Amino acid sequence: MIYTIENYPIQVKVDSLGAQLCSIKNLETNVEYIYQKNPDEWNWYAPIMFPQCGAFPEGYEYQGQNYKLPQHGFLRDQEFTFKNNSFYFESTEENYAIYPFRFKAVISFIIRGKSVKQQVKLVNLDEKAMPYSIGFHTGYNLSNPTMTSSLGKIKFTEEYLSDIKRYFEPVPKKLYLEDDKVKLSINTGDYTTLLIWSHPKGKDHMVCVEPRVDTDKANNGYPFRNTLDSKKTKFFSQTITLL
Repeated sequence: MIYTIENYPIQVKVDSLGAQLCSIKNLETNVEYIYQKNPDEWNWYAPIMFPQCGAFPEGYEYQGQNYKLPQHGFLRDQEFTFKNNSFYFESTEENYAIYPFRFKAVISFIIRGKSVKQQVKLVNLDEKAMPYSIGFHTGYNLSNPTMTSSLGKIKFTEEYLSDIKRYFEPVPKKLYLEDDKVKLSINTGDYTTLLIWSHPKGKDHMVCVEPRVDTDKANNGYPFRNTLDSKKTKFFSQTITLL
């Protein structure tokens, strides 16, 4: 189900399936800032990756048993409950069969002025430490934009987007994206990786900017970057500001 959160002039829409951000619109200009999913290109808007980022087809081992997770984990495929501008999910036995840890996730959207803060509250409900990776896979409705950050100024041409670009620590804490029509900024906070990607069929009108706390296949094929201790809570966020 699609829910609308509004604080004029900003309107946000979120799909309860995965608590996925599916629209940020400036009602004064009627401009859409989030890529609108297309099954012929990329059939997502802005999924949250958890408990892994990317694909690890050989799975991972925990306490002598092998487990396999879908690409980017399973949180994006779970139905959340909506209450007071936040979306709630608690892990199930089905999740436990492929990720043997019990947790709760709360996804909140806070609009202040022309800024939208997307926050993930992750709670380890288990009696043991919980390994994980996490990231935002936000698709932006932009045509060959320029990104300006501590990495310098980068033009997202179709050639640049022909393969995945990864930038590792230190990840820029703030970056600006601008095309011929719109400009926005993204405050990313503390992440280990910034990934830039576009679908092969969408390189002229969409780009994903992905702040992550993740690892890669060079880490002995182990998909988890961090560990959350038993009964502890951790917050992750990004703030998108329309300029």
